[in-house]
Order: sequence, then structure tokens, then C-alpha cells
Amino acid sequence: MKKLFFTFLFLITATFASSVPAQTDIPEDFDLSKAPGAFRILSYNIRVGYGFNDLEDISGLDLEGVGEVISAIKPDCAGIQEVDRNNIRSEGKDQIQVLGKMAGLHSYYGKAIDFGGGEYGIGALSVENAISFKRVLLPIPCEADRVLIEIEFEDYVFFNTHLSLTAEYRADAAVIINNELTRFQKPVILTGDLNVSGYEEFLTLFGDRWTVLSPDEPSFPSDCPNARLDYILIADPSNKIPLNSPIWKESVTRSAVVPTTASDHRPVFIDLNFEKIKTLTNNL
Repeated sequence: MKKLFFTFLFLITATFASSVPAQTDIPEDFDLSKAPGAFRILSYNIRVGYGFNDLEDISGLDLEGVGEVISAIKPDCAGIQEVDRNNIRSEGKDQIQVLGKMAGLHSYYGKAIDFGGGEYGIGALSVENAISFKRVLLPIPCEADRVLIEIEFEDYVFFNTHLSLTAEYRADAAVIINNELTRFQKPVILTGDLNVSGYEEFLTLFGDRWTVLSPDEPSFPSDCPNARLDYILIADPSNKIPLNSPIWKESVTRSAVVPTTASDHRPVFIDLNFEKIKTLTNNL
């Protein structure tokens, strides 16, 4: 009887624990609800799970905190920057795989450099399974290489990147990214920490190829943001929906920069009426 009681108590405790929502430092009154049918796109520089802590002190690592934030936001597709894979600094974990499991999403990774006995790069998460994946090197002289990852899905293509701190190298990378855009004939979404100094530099970098959908709000540093570094962009290489068409903005049902200090960047998301875009690009 005693054994049955403790078995029953364990089952109740496990069930209750699994039903408790993720605990984050996102304010309780910050609305993360998503309208039915909305397609949520997230861009998030996670600083390998260290927040504002010293990267040399492994006691400051809190990847689970980042995972709780992502799980609370519930993206359909997410571009994640500053991701460790199997290196000493991050306890040998494949960080994007861990985050994918926490959020119940497919995970994808692109190496930028070898680091700490493992790798460092960028990743992506998605509800839908990909058709194809490609890693594109964005070579930088005298600096650690950067990468672009391209993930193709049935109705869209997802790009994610993290551009250089140096303007000259950002410009070189933008040329490569724009060239990659021409490979597709379906809407392409680009997320990333672009490290641009403002919207004017963004236009100088990318020209007339992309429409900005993310909010014009600062996202860095996360405790007191004063710089807009994190972007969500969209383009239609088929030109069925032209650059900066009102259709793009009208298809965004919500956009937000989420107040959390799980990383030194705040996550940025938009909700898109993607069914409207699919219908237009298929029928125009």
C-alpha cells in the first residue's frame, strides 16, 4: 500500500510539473499571445546562453533560461545567433539541438568557426521540417568568419545570419546574401543580428532587395536598449509582391521586442498573415 501511495504521489507531481509554464524574466503583463493562424518569426542573439555574465566563468551559463524565453514566445520559425556546439565553454552541448528539444521544434546549425574543442556559429528552429539546408560562408579577412544559413520549406525560404562589427565586411556579406536571394522563386525571410548603425546603413548595404518587417525599436543591450541591431526582413525574388509593397506591412499582424535579459540582446518577433502572402504569390 505504501509503495502504491508513493507511486501515485510521483505521478501527480510529474503531471503537475509538466503543466507549469516556463519561468522567464519576461514581465507577466507582456502580451505574448498569438492570433489564430498567425505565423510567428523570431530573431534572437542568445550570446551562447551567458546573458551578461563572464564568458570565462562557466557558472554564468544558463541555456535553459534562453530556452524558456524561446518556448514562451512560441515561434513558428526562429533565427538564432551566437550558438555554441560541443565546445568546452558550453559544457559540450549542441546548443541549438537543446533549444529545439525544449521548444519542440526542428533545429538547424551552421558553423562559423572552430572554437574550444567544438564549434561556434548560428542556428535556426522551425515547426515545419525543411526541404533543404545550405551553409554559405561569408569570409572576412583578419576576422573570424561569418556564415549565412539557408533553409528551404514548401512555401518559403528562411535565411539567418550574424554580420560583422566592421562596416566594410558587412557590405561584402550583403552582396553575397543578395546574390543568394536570386536562387529562389518563393518568399525569402531573413533574420539576423546585422550590427548596422541605423536604417540608412541598412539601405546602403542591401539596396532595394528587402523590406523590413521588424519594429523600429532598440534591442541591445537588453537591460537598457539603445541600438537597433536585430532585424526581420522579407523579399519576393519573383517580384509578384514588390519591395516595400503595402501588402508586406498589412500582412504583419503584430511585431514586438520582448523585454528579457536572458541574453544581452532582446528577442524580436513578428506575426505574419502568411496565408495571405502565399495566396498572393501563387495567384499574381
